[in-house]
Amino acid sequence: ELYQAAAGVGVVTFDNDQDGVFREERLLFNYKGQYLPGLSLSPLLSRLNAKACALTDDALALPGLTIPLRQGKYYVNMYGRYTDRVYSYGGVLDTIGKLHDGILDGLMVRPEEFEGKTVFVGGAAVGVEDLKHTAIATKTPAVYLHPSIFGNMITRDFLRFAPRSVSLVVIFILVILTVLPI
Repeated sequence: ELYQAAAGVGVVTFDNDQDGVFREERLLFNYKGQYLPGLSLSPLLSRLNAKACALTDDALALPGLTIPLRQGKYYVNMYGRYTDRVYSYGGVLDTIGKLHDGILDGLMVRPEEFEGKTVFVGGAAVGVEDLKHTAIATKTPAVYLHPSIFGNMITRDFLRFAPRSVSLVVIFILVILTVLPI
């Protein structure tokens, strides 16, 4: 029922960087010659009604939106904690049960809070052990990565990298400034 009601589903996987921090993600996954969207991209594809896209190492082009990539990966502009928009799964189930029984008072979650929203469902309890080291915290529930990426895409709030030549010039200047006597 959840799959049928969902606007889209996506691959849920993240690989950490060499230092153990989760900063980057593939948006599309090749499985036996078929590309499947990541969980972060899937609701955007539904929202844009995108049937096709163009993927290169530098960008993912969708209708009306180009998402910058670096070596085929998307770099997450991680947002802060989502504590004001986190709902207990037990509270949601309790509310569904009450609504099913015709009870409209004392609901733990107001159904209208979800109307027209994109919802990511995931475990955030310590016992789930799905806590990741991200740019904002060492124990971030992994499900928080997906709304950050989705939010980046719908608001076009992308991280952009300076060309390698600019980075080398800045490093060279910093090295010179470091070794010069003051």
